[in-house]
Amino acid sequence: ADDRAHLTAVEALDPARHIARLADFAFRLPVHVIGSLLGFAPERLPQLVAWTDDFVRCLSPASTPEQIEQGKAAASHLVEAFQNLLGRPALDVVVANRIGYLSQAYEATAGLIGNTIVALGRQGARATNPPCPRPQNQFSHAARAAIKPNFMQEET
Repeated sequence: ADDRAHLTAVEALDPARHIARLADFAFRLPVHVIGSLLGFAPERLPQLVAWTDDFVRCLSPASTPEQIEQGKAAASHLVEAFQNLLGRPALDVVVANRIGYLSQAYEATAGLIGNTIVALGRQGARATNPPCPRPQNQFSHAARAAIKPNFMQEET
């Protein structure tokens, strides 16, 4: 996969400069990362984000009938996308597990990012905060750079 694919969510939303876009960033990021790791081409990732968003929104007990219908359509698109990607002729455990993995990463990562920012905001940027680990690759460096100016202290 193209190394730049992992950076599209960071570059497109630039959450460090546009804090109002942070929630959108938090939900897009895991789909961009997991989707590309599973083999989706970079140009397919924005649509994968939209389908995952609609699918996850329909799972809430508070979903409206419209959200449920959008979620059903999104689920069909996700099944088809994964069948085509994996060369599977029908919905099976492999396709279902990948959709489950993607949707769980979507919600869990967004929650983790949000809760981390709330905790760091409450704590403030004091010198007693533990340092962030060094980035391991271009993606983690770009993701950290997107939120570091407001929330993190660099390890020395």
